[in-house]
Amino acid sequence: MMTPIASEERKDISTIAIHWWKEINRGGSGSIAQLRRAQSELEILLVPASLRLIQQIGNRRRVAIIAGVLAHVRENDNEPIVRRLGRTKLDDDVSATLKEGRFRRLIQCNDSELLDAMRRLVHLNNNKADVRDLSRSILFWGDSVKRDWILRYYGVAPDHSQSTE
Repeated sequence: MMTPIASEERKDISTIAIHWWKEINRGGSGSIAQLRRAQSELEILLVPASLRLIQQIGNRRRVAIIAGVLAHVRENDNEPIVRRLGRTKLDDDVSATLKEGRFRRLIQCNDSELLDAMRRLVHLNNNKADVRDLSRSILFWGDSVKRDWILRYYGVAPDHSQSTE
């Protein structure tokens, strides 16, 4: 079982992620293109920019996935991606951009599927995402984050609820 992470540490991780994301979008090193083309965690790890993120956050599970997904985000959005793509109201099953079947598959995905699933989500939202929320969600992907995403998707969670896993 993973040790719970304090909310202060979560904030630091999201701050690191947004600064890293801004830096790779400013740079002309080709890192962003390499990260976008990478098809696996191992290929992502071969890109020096991803190693810088790991160096800053720590060698935690899923940091390479964060790098691979954030490379596809072209615009930072202040609303969590699952909220933006979800239903406007609980009983409104046609308002969601992300259809319920795809959302259910996303919630059930494991680590080996997470990179592709999150990249698809970013593309579905026109390459926009809340970089802080998305990076925290990927890093702490588990029952608590999934619960928050379910509540957000169906429009029954307060805006910007935070995971406690």
